[in-house]
Amino acid sequence: MIQWNAKGPDLFIAASGEFDLATAQDLRARLDDVIDSNRSARRVFLDLAAVTFIDSSGLGVLFGRYKRLAARGGSLIITAPRPGVRRAMDLVGLPGLIPVYESKEEALRAQTGGPE
Repeated sequence: MIQWNAKGPDLFIAASGEFDLATAQDLRARLDDVIDSNRSARRVFLDLAAVTFIDSSGLGVLFGRYKRLAARGGSLIITAPRPGVRRAMDLVGLPGLIPVYESKEEALRAQTGGPE
């Protein structure tokens, strides 16, 4: 469901599958474990390219991780959402709080001033 690697102040997480009521609790726990084990990371890039569906429970997980990171001075950046996932995020105004980019490369240029 998730894979990750850390590089300096950045944490890269790639997620896959469906983010819905059935998976939200496990997803939340896994993301929190990864984020908490990499407390020095200031930017968390969450790649959603392999996420096939998201509902309000999944969106709640994203909002919660955003708030959790913001409380400790960090930020969540979302990359590569599929069109259906992007539509769901747009409907609830998520891109107004959390930066969303079409690719990891675009996010890195915008957030760090250069490629990975």
